[in-house]
Amino acid sequence: MDLEKLATSEMGTLWTTYEHDSMMAYLYQHAFERAEDERLKGILESARDFFQGNIIAIRALFQKNDFPIPLGFTDKDFHPNAPKLFTDDFWVYHIHLESAHWLTGYELGLTTASREDVRRFFKTCIQKAMDLYEGSLAELMQKGIYRLPPSVSTPKEVGFSHKQSLLTGWMGDRRPVNAMEITSLFFNIKKEQLTEALMLGFSQVAKERESRKFLTRIREVCSKQIEVMSSILDEDFLSSSGSWEPHVTDSTAAPFSDKLMMFHGQTMLNSSIIYFGAGLGTALRRDLGVHYTRAIAERMKLAEDGMNIAIEHGWVEKPPQAEDRKALTKV
Repeated sequence: MDLEKLATSEMGTLWTTYEHDSMMAYLYQHAFERAEDERLKGILESARDFFQGNIIAIRALFQKNDFPIPLGFTDKDFHPNAPKLFTDDFWVYHIHLESAHWLTGYELGLTTASREDVRRFFKTCIQKAMDLYEGSLAELMQKGIYRLPPSVSTPKEVGFSHKQSLLTGWMGDRRPVNAMEITSLFFNIKKEQLTEALMLGFSQVAKERESRKFLTRIREVCSKQIEVMSSILDEDFLSSSGSWEPHVTDSTAAPFSDKLMMFHGQTMLNSSIIYFGAGLGTALRRDLGVHYTRAIAERMKLAEDGMNIAIEHGWVEKPPQAEDRKALTKV
């Protein structure tokens, strides 16, 4: 078996990781440089160093295999003199929720890699991302700002469903949401609230009018989805998490380029599609399935609009792809 060159899967996961992690390095560079809480500075510095280290490691793998180094994000996308855009607590919360997304990407990289050096890289990423997850959780809990999901009573015995009401959502007797449905709703609300606040901050500092409009649209769909999912929990007297929008400062000076902020908006849309899909897979009530399906379709259309804007501005790099055999064989 020829393992001398990178396999297609390795090209794809390494290239995608490079694009994503070069963005994250600048996000946490800003967060670290503007941090006022000395206790939180440590984890923000660790997050920055983690992503900067990943970029160096991937470059080495690409150079070793004569693979062109992607542009990703550079110093042109970072404005170091810009004032703080989000609070320190917000950035630690950002690490906490985003680390779940990082782990998903790194696990894909590990499980689709054949080469030992690529597997070793992604194994290291997974361990360090887990450390950041644990560290951010500890900080949020220590500060008393971590919200546990709504609690339900422990079952007294094993039970079985004997009625179709298990599935009912729109018509008939609607049963209370079960533990897995509560989990999906609650954690999707938390992720939407993070995106809502992030897009509020980005939209007030973005330079291009198209960027501001698009980032505002993301915030609006998040607000709508939060309302829908919270109302389902409220119906069963279950509380949801609070907003993070008060953690956005009044700054109108951008710490990042429109290209970077639009890219992060796209990544948040993509991750919400993944997690709504997971919610859809665990939802037994029909009404929940409809809500998730609608939300996924809405975000797919929005993501396409954002991609068109980015393409028009020349912000989209081409990923590795198959040869266009039709063009090559055209006479």
